[in-house]
Amino acid sequence: MRPVVMVFWTSVLVQRWIASAQAWSWGGENKGLDTVHIMNSHVETPSTKAQSTPKLPDIYTVVIRELQELESEPLCHRNAARLLVNNCQLIDGKDDATMDIDSGRRIRDFVDSYAASLAICDLERGSFDIPAGCAPFRASSLAKLPDPKQPLLHVSPQQIDFCLKGLAKSTSSWNTWVSYRHKSLRFCEAARAENDKGLEDAQHLQQLLTVLMKTVLAGNAEIASLHDSALMKFSERTISQVDVVMAALVSTAASAASLQDQMAKIISKA
Repeated sequence: MRPVVMVFWTSVLVQRWIASAQAWSWGGENKGLDTVHIMNSHVETPSTKAQSTPKLPDIYTVVIRELQELESEPLCHRNAARLLVNNCQLIDGKDDATMDIDSGRRIRDFVDSYAASLAICDLERGSFDIPAGCAPFRASSLAKLPDPKQPLLHVSPQQIDFCLKGLAKSTSSWNTWVSYRHKSLRFCEAARAENDKGLEDAQHLQQLLTVLMKTVLAGNAEIASLHDSALMKFSERTISQVDVVMAALVSTAASAASLQDQMAKIISKA
């Protein structure tokens, strides 16, 4: 009887393994389709995001283009623009109307300084005479400056005033400086808008990944639940079948014992 039981349980294990494989197969396939459906219904695609995200105001678009054009300018302009944008936090939220009445002589110095640097770059490129007081703003001086870790001017207020007095002696030089002074504020505002836009994109990506992880985890949990349920039903059905087989075996054994007793009685009477 022991070999019969071993064969029986071997067949049970094989059937259980097959049922397990099938449960994972169809469960994973269907859930994969559900996952795609959930992702499509909850997560915006990049193209959808681009369509739903409002565009920057036209003024920002123009200024961003001006900043990009500076990147193709000579090294002097690029260094001046780099220092300007890296220090933009100093004048965050300021404009021409509030800057001069603010407590910020430091803010005015910042804008005047980098406007002077950009103006000197233009003058150097055009081979114009550079006022002696503007030496700290020339390309050779800007190239030596590292990226600041905090808003920091590389010149003193007195040096700025001295350079501006020299630029004021030439109408074209002065107008160039005034133009860059206005642009400096716009550059910073546009750079901040681009940074905020990048932050928004990063937050959207984080939300997308969060939804993705929740969907995957929920899918795996449901697959595992379906798998466990299938195993439980199979186990219950198998146990029921085992009970029937065992009852039949017991009945057969009892019948065999009864038959053996009857045969023994017949033989003894003979």
